[in-house]
Amino acid sequence: MATFNIVLDKGTKLKGDKYNLAIRMVYVNDVMYINVSKMTENQYDQVFIKKFKDKESIAFRDKCNGYISKWERIFSEFKPFNKTRFRELFKNEDKSIPQSFLLSELFDY
Repeated sequence: MATFNIVLDKGTKLKGDKYNLAIRMVYVNDVMYINVSKMTENQYDQVFIKKFKDKESIAFRDKCNGYISKWERIFSEFKPFNKTRFRELFKNEDKSIPQSFLLSELFDY
């Protein structure tokens, strides 16, 4: 079973004292990060640790939790696991889901 978490990647410091905010997936011995945004350590603490109740913080947490749900949905349908293909599906999933039951769309899917 894979686990998904929101983490602040402090390995690389960016301009303006910012770091990459990423979703980390751990599956057996595979660890994978997909960057979501850039933020300072203080912003990360306010939004994810202290869980501020302002509208922007709540909306951003919801957006990140939506990304985690998307990863979990893709992972549950994806066997065998392949990092490259998993990234492609994550980036293009919204485009690839068929909107109707037309045979041509289902075959493309």
